Amino acid sequence: RMQAAPKLRILLSVWGSRGDMQPYVAAALGMMAAGHKVSIMSKPDLKAFVEANGVNFLGFDVPTEAATPEKQQDGDNNPFLRAKADAAKMFDEGVSFSYCMNNIATIFHSKTETVNERNAWLLQLLQLCSKGPDGTAAWDLVCVALPMDSMGLAVSLVSNTPCLLIELQQWDPMPTYWLGGHQPSEYSTPVEAKTAMDESLAGLCRGAAAKFPAPCDQLLETLGDPMNWYNDWRQNKLFPWAPAVCAVAPLIAETLYPTLVREGQLAFLGNLVLAEEKQTPESAEDAGFGTASDLAELQAFIDKDGAKRPIYMGWGSMMPFMSDTKRAILLVVEALQSSSQRAIVLAGYLKLSMELLKEAVAVNGDERGLVAYAEANVVFKEKVPHEWLLKRVACTVHHGGAGTLSAALRAGVPTVVTPVHPADQFDHAHLVTALGVGRGLKHFTQNTSEELGAAILECVTSERIQLKAKEVGAMLQEQANGVVALVDYVEKFYAEQVATGKWQAAIDEVKRSAPMTPVQLI
Repeated sequence: RMQAAPKLRILLSVWGSRGDMQPYVAAALGMMAAGHKVSIMSKPDLKAFVEANGVNFLGFDVPTEAATPEKQQDGDNNPFLRAKADAAKMFDEGVSFSYCMNNIATIFHSKTETVNERNAWLLQLLQLCSKGPDGTAAWDLVCVALPMDSMGLAVSLVSNTPCLLIELQQWDPMPTYWLGGHQPSEYSTPVEAKTAMDESLAGLCRGAAAKFPAPCDQLLETLGDPMNWYNDWRQNKLFPWAPAVCAVAPLIAETLYPTLVREGQLAFLGNLVLAEEKQTPESAEDAGFGTASDLAELQAFIDKDGAKRPIYMGWGSMMPFMSDTKRAILLVVEALQSSSQRAIVLAGYLKLSMELLKEAVAVNGDERGLVAYAEANVVFKEKVPHEWLLKRVACTVHHGGAGTLSAALRAGVPTVVTPVHPADQFDHAHLVTALGVGRGLKHFTQNTSEELGAAILECVTSERIQLKAKEVGAMLQEQANGVVALVDYVEKFYAEQVATGKWQAAIDEVKRSAPMTPVQLI
């Protein structure tokens, strides 16, 4: 890191689940350790987690309405309810990225509560980035992430604040396998499917501009249709006025994004990892990973059978729309029973628990003895510290979210991916099979308990898979720490592009190409 790097005021604007937030908390802590002043702006429900980890949180008030239009319409005439039903289909049956996004976009732009929340987020970001009475900017750099990235770029344009896109995944421009859960029955080639994915993301940008006229409409007036620039931005081809980086380990990028690696325009910095000591509770206080007593319970369960380590199973924030949670708990426990495994199971949004299992078997009876098996061999937990836990288990089974996958691979144990959301999880299922570190399966609900159990059993018994997982884990541990690399990138970008006036000259040229109407910053 450059010795004379100025201390910057950095705002991280992040949208998503608790799992989406964790890597950005790691990034914030790394920037703070380097002496920068950092705040995170996000949804109110993430305030406790961010502050418990020592990062300043900036929230916003969301207006409420007594009755929303979509609740006043019947299902046949209600676009939101139709879209929600399609989202449920995605989580229950598995659909491709393009199908999913076209319907999720309807929720994103039609549900009144969701629109109110995102509108409040945009107005707060505008306010935070507005200049003070003396004309000085409040922040030296704003960092944004999906899915609110285009709005962040719009704010950058009107507030004249440098904006860095920090992504946790990418898609290769010339894929050789089916991205995002697409199948040969939908498109002729993987490249054709990728084009459909691009159109879906561009549609989100267009919808944002329609729902939030200022400044998102000015983003389109300045840059034109998102199909012409959105991918360029994500691939860092709008540098220096709109830089982008990807927090994926180089080893993973070489397998999933070979075209982008060859082009060399986009930097793959490595995973943004919240250190194990930050994830290891030492008291009754819960910083998002359980308490000290939870950790002791996990250790006791691991040590209960020294000859047979348990496996870990968890699907995090996936399946919030899933209609049949009983089906999910039966699949999990039947797979464990068929493979004769012990397990630590994360409750997650599915609320997997012993109580749910008892409700599920009560429907048709418990002829297989699933309750007794689970009582003897399974621990259900609301929260777990991945960095501490995963290296202590025999195998991991999960949805393939970016954070969970990177933690599982770094742990050096075999992994089974049962994807749910088509954004990147099907790609990660492809990845673990391609690397030889485990098995990537079909959509979670499309696997039988025998199929899932067989994949688990193969991973815990195959010496080849275990050795490869250990090898890849060691390689990932040796590769660059993404947090350190991100701090270096930020400091270098500011010193070479912002402080020298190059960034300002570049964004001025962009604005000159399509002058924007001034926006009143509220």
